[in-house]
Parts: sequence; structure tokens; C-alpha cells
Amino acid sequence: MTDSIFVSMVPYVQITRAETNLHFYCDQLGFTKNWEHQFGPKFPRCISVSRGAVEFYLTEHPESARGAKFYIVVDNLEALFDTYLAKQLVKQGELEEDELGRSFTLKDPDGNRLVFNAVNH
Repeated sequence: MTDSIFVSMVPYVQITRAETNLHFYCDQLGFTKNWEHQFGPKFPRCISVSRGAVEFYLTEHPESARGAKFYIVVDNLEALFDTYLAKQLVKQGELEEDELGRSFTLKDPDGNRLVFNAVNH
């Protein structure tokens, strides 16, 4: 058997309001919208957003899991925290350190948790 190398993973993130979440991920968190798919005007939307090597599919499809939690490793955690602090997405003192390293958590409009970790995590 030949070993296969896993190249990447793109999780589906269940959302209820596409426009609200596009604003949050793109305008607030700095992601870029890559593409959008919808079978018709009354069908759920699926939208690809990415920032660097991190990509999510935001989906209104109800069969996708809700309440997800994602760990995102970044190279300059403090700078990202300060950026999100200026946008009032996090509060002073929410940058934490524990036995796993430095991190902070925020929630998207549908309650999915994004945990940002230092690269040496």
C-alpha cells in the first residue's frame, strides 16, 4: 500500500444568515470570499472564504454540524488580537495563556467558536 499525503482540509461551518456571516468573516476577520454556490433563489447558499492557508465553507444547509470549534494557528497572535480588539471583536484581557500556550477565542454570529493560537502552540 502506498501512503497518501493529506494536503488540506476544508471544514463546513453551518450558518443561518449568509450576509451576516460574510460581513463577520470578510469585513471583520479579514477573510476573502473565494466563491459562492446556490442551486436557485430559494436554496441554501455555500460560500468559500479563506485567509492564508485557512479555508472554510460557510453553508446554510441544515444537515451541517452546528456549534463547531476551530483551532487556527497564526504567526503573530498579539498583532491579530490587537486588530480584533480595535474592531471590538474581543475584549482586553481575553488573550490567555495556559499550559498549551497563548490563545484567544471569539464566536461567529451563529455561535461557532474560533480559537486563535500562537504558532509555537
